[in-house]
Amino acid sequence: MIIIHSILEAAYYVIGFMQILIFVYVILSWIPQARNSRWGYMLSVFVEPIISPVRNLLGRIETLRMLPIDLSPIATWFLLGILQSIIGMLLQYI
Repeated sequence: MIIIHSILEAAYYVIGFMQILIFVYVILSWIPQARNSRWGYMLSVFVEPIISPVRNLLGRIETLRMLPIDLSPIATWFLLGILQSIIGMLLQYI
């Protein structure tokens, strides 16, 4: 039980960290020089593999494809929040 609790707790904190990275990634997207910097590239290496599946899924919806903004970081952030909440509830019962 201790191992499962430790794994879930680590996942809980990793998800929270990923949410922070996604938030920073979105903020950097508003600054063109920052996105093309070394830090922007390193951030995209961590964030893009998480956002890409959601972007592909949202791309199948015609209405969302026509929007001038990319909603996949926001949707990913919310999905990670839901997953973190579920893990948090499981941690209370273990």
